Amino acid sequence: MESVNLANRESISVCEVWEWPDAFDSMASKDLLAVQNAIDGKNARISDQAGDNWTGRIVPDVLGMDVITDKKQLNIS
Repeated sequence: MESVNLANRESISVCEVWEWPDAFDSMASKDLLAVQNAIDGKNARISDQAGDNWTGRIVPDVLGMDVITDKKQLNIS
């Protein structure tokens, strides 16, 4: 929403264009390849109950990210 001033000195809120953020915006292709290589052959799982095979542990380790501070970008619930 954006505030717009009208000619009669009133202000109204209007919708402005919004686009989905790109999940890979801050990643280079070499980073994606490194993640693929790290996951390859490890029987990686989406569930956090998978222990060391959980992608939520593998991906941040490869990318040098922190599971706590980068939680939103990693999309870990």
